[in-house]
Order: sequence, then structure tokens, then C-alpha cells
Amino acid sequence: MPETNYNMQLSGDMQWLTHKNLPPLNESELKLLVEKQLQIEEGSHTSDEVRTSRGSFWVTKLPGGRKVIVRQYKRGGLIARFITESFYYFPCINWPKWRSFSEFENTLYLKEKNFSVPMPLFAVSQKLSAWRYKAFIGYEYLEGSQNLLVEIRRLSFAQLNEIFYAVGKLACDMLELGVMHSDLHLGNVLLQGTNIYIIDFDKSYRINQKTDYSNCRMRLIERWRRSLKRHNMPDDLMESYIKGLNYTL
Repeated sequence: MPETNYNMQLSGDMQWLTHKNLPPLNESELKLLVEKQLQIEEGSHTSDEVRTSRGSFWVTKLPGGRKVIVRQYKRGGLIARFITESFYYFPCINWPKWRSFSEFENTLYLKEKNFSVPMPLFAVSQKLSAWRYKAFIGYEYLEGSQNLLVEIRRLSFAQLNEIFYAVGKLACDMLELGVMHSDLHLGNVLLQGTNIYIIDFDKSYRINQKTDYSNCRMRLIERWRRSLKRHNMPDDLMESYIKGLNYTL
């Protein structure tokens, strides 16, 4: 990143980033945010945990009362049967930056480019041993927002066409800004009234002008198509998404 627009702190087994406009968090404040059991004991937990296929979310409050939605990174696939909440890193590297820190930096960059993503507020790596860590990220809580998968059955075909075109257009803008989303599907779209946000930039990465954008577009199309098929949505909706994705061509 050409400019560091966040604060970095280190204490004990934890290292974390906070948005430059937030007061720095101390270790006890941070643990209260990322450890759900501590929130329950302190009476600061504000909503039930929302479980997804890869990760878990809960809403709580920052010191001062600002609401934040916290996500703990969890594994998916076959390995999740054995290890769900921890990740590995090379001991020769001080701190793992390829999960929560990487997502924080990429989404903060997009937000500062006026891209439609919730504001990232903090990211945490917590060392468990010389080679394992847990990771968390906190975003601004968008009041009244809802996941597209929750809303999809009540939306008309015409409304879905409009939303899918808008999502495709956002994906195109994202590529133009030099960021590739690794897993853009129906569950990673957030609706708040007429506003549409892209979420979950875990494993996203930066791309440069020499990157073959056509290959990125094809990957985004195939992932979206698999999502439609998985949730038994009509394939006809793909046309609007593809049209939005290619709107600059």
C-alpha cells in the first residue's frame, strides 16, 4: 500500500490494525470485541451469532458505543472437519498478514476509492503457538442491512435483474480499481434499502494493469453461475450480471 491509513498495535500474543479515524484499542478492549464468551460475561454482546459456511459473525459495540460486526475466520472444506478456527504460518515470518490484515488493507483501499463496501474498522491476528494463529476482522454495522440470500425469495424477477446488473457493475469497478474478489457469490452481497455492498474480501488480492482482466471476468462469471445453481435460481438471471460486469467494454 502506498499510504498507511491505519494504526498498528502489538501486545502479548495479539497484533491488530485499527482505522486511522478510530481511537487506538488496548488489548483488553480488543479481547472483549473478539472473544464472544467475554462479551457475554461483560454484558456487551448485542445479538446472536450468525453462522455461515466459512466464518461466524456477531454484532457488538466499540468503546464509545459504535456498533461493529465482527467476523472470525474459519476454515471450509475437508480440513474443517479437523481444524476450524486456526491457521498456519511460517515461523520465519513475524505475523501472518495474508488473512485478516490483507482483507482489511484491500477493503480500506476500496472504501477510500468510494467503492461500495462496508468500512473496515479493525483486523486482528492472535498467535496460538509458534506456527498457528486465529484471525478476526470488524466492519461498521449497517443498520437495516440484509444479506441477498435472505431477501432473494421475496424479490421479483425484475428486481433481481436490477440487483444482479448492479452487482456485476460493482465487480467491474472493483477490477478497474485493481482488486480481485476470490469468492463473489449470492451470499457475499449485502442490501441496505437501495444500496448494494460487496462483502467478504477474504483471500482477495491486488491486480495490476498487466493482468488479463478477461480471465478475472470469466472466474467471476463462473463463481456467480455456480452460486445460482446451488440456490436453484434461474440461469436467465446470469445475463444481467454479465452485462453489468462488461459494462465498460
